[in-house]
Amino acid sequence: MTASRNRYLLVGTLAAMAAFVIVFGAIKLNEAKQKARQISAYGRLSQMRLALLLYEDEHGSLPPPTLRDEQGNPSHSWRTLILPYLGGHKFPPIPDLTQPWDSAINRNLIDGIPIDRWVWFNGGHTTISSPPATHILAYVDSNTNWVASSNLPSEATNQPPAAVLLIWVPTSNVHPLQPGDITELEVRQRVEAGEELLFIAAGEGSSYGLVSIEAGKLVFRDRTGVEH
Repeated sequence: MTASRNRYLLVGTLAAMAAFVIVFGAIKLNEAKQKARQISAYGRLSQMRLALLLYEDEHGSLPPPTLRDEQGNPSHSWRTLILPYLGGHKFPPIPDLTQPWDSAINRNLIDGIPIDRWVWFNGGHTTISSPPATHILAYVDSNTNWVASSNLPSEATNQPPAAVLLIWVPTSNVHPLQPGDITELEVRQRVEAGEELLFIAAGEGSSYGLVSIEAGKLVFRDRTGVEH
């Protein structure tokens, strides 16, 4: 009986150890996938920030978040204007800005762009949805300098609260050229719901990190601990 019991105990112990290894391995695998997703997203955010700063160098300011027609209706996103700065040779000529982004003429142009070219806007994902969606949105609100009613002066891009330029939103379904960005309230709601949002600021170096809520306050803290 003793030998049999010891054998059962050994089998049980080995089974428990195997289960632990499987669970621990699964956790580590998920952590690795999450880390890889973050690295990819930060890379895309950095590329988008560079494109914005190249645009700013040429035009003296960042693009307005939303381009509007003569009647004041939203017609294009700022993302349309920076296509040439994202490796413009990979895109056809920029869409007709005198017409809405989804007009018949512009749709013909957009639909002819190979799906993999939209990877610039797709940080953190290995595949691109069809139709494509941007996971990179401008951080726009009344308490930021980058608002739909005005351009952001170049001398202000490194000053809070303008320092936070872009937010990575993994569940966004906005077309890259479609007007649509994210406000402070929307960021807060998503973070409170458990969604992982990343941000990038105008400055170089370590000016990116996870968006969090600390003591009820929405916080943009970069990887060095600096709050933006």
